[in-house]
Amino acid sequence: MVENRTDELATIGVRVEDAEGELLFSRVYELEPGHLDSSAGIETIPSTVTVFTPDGTSATWEYAPDLDIDCDGEDIGITLQGDDSIDSWYAC
Repeated sequence: MVENRTDELATIGVRVEDAEGELLFSRVYELEPGHLDSSAGIETIPSTVTVFTPDGTSATWEYAPDLDIDCDGEDIGITLQGDDSIDSWYAC
């Protein structure tokens, strides 16, 4: 799930890799202000998630959900904030 919480159209690139560095998912999203896109995904458990924008904002983190609820797989959430920071979160 990729969300744009800025006041402008945002281009957000997402790259997901496994533990060996093999590409599992790669997509560039163009989102209107306040929009979220959850239309694409993978079924494989990733290792690393990298998010970037054309202006150089980027973040990389290890996939490590820590949810207290039981679900078959945690969704990765990515939010581009108004200050150009990137937040990651997980949901069931």
